[in-house]
Amino acid sequence: MGLRTKIMQTQITCPSCKTAFNLEDVLSEDIEKNIREKYNAENQRIVELYQKKNEEFLREQERFQELKKRE
Repeated sequence: MGLRTKIMQTQITCPSCKTAFNLEDVLSEDIEKNIREKYNAENQRIVELYQKKNEEFLREQERFQELKKRE
């Protein structure tokens, strides 16, 4: 039994279109979206950092191979 099933649901009805919806669903969607955006931004930052480190490593490896050829 999840947390959502324990919380009493609050029904809201739009005064214009008369559509009913659960307030908790709207709030949780907003929170989930916020968390997802932060996660995706952090994930992108980590991917870019990894790519940069990998490029540095490949340049160093290439430089090492060049030095090794000269010996």
